[in-house]
Amino acid sequence: MAEVEASEVFVSFLDSANRDSNWSFRALSASVKVYVAAADNAARLLTNVGMLITRTIALSDLTAQKYGVLYAFAEDTAAAPAGSKLRGNKAVFQFSGSGRGFVTSVPGRKESAYVIANGTDIVVGAGASQEVADWITSIEATGLDINGNAVAVTGGYFND
Repeated sequence: MAEVEASEVFVSFLDSANRDSNWSFRALSASVKVYVAAADNAARLLTNVGMLITRTIALSDLTAQKYGVLYAFAEDTAAAPAGSKLRGNKAVFQFSGSGRGFVTSVPGRKESAYVIANGTDIVVGAGASQEVADWITSIEATGLDINGNAVAVTGGYFND
């Protein structure tokens, strides 16, 4: 497998019911690099990526709550997994942060990576699998809530 740049431009919108909605589109890596290298926000908005963001926001009645680029890498030879491994089989993790709870999910969960209690609850504290404990350590060390505050994993469950 070879790693290739696969960056995206994104805008996260907020609707009147306080729900998030996201738009993203893959972008030329060279354009993303120019956007990131710009001196300040005014200069970023004058780049091709900045103009795409501004013009995308202009097409919506929702409030743009954040925008920018996701500098990413992809495996150019990635193939679908064998067998019945579906994205809808998710491991959902619950968080606390800034006084409000939220969730994130990992699609296509690997059953052997979890310790389960009560049939669907993921053990996230004492007794958690090493994979889950390591993931929690990483996400709590680097993850932030929507307001930029530290997060704590409070639970998890399987969602089919």
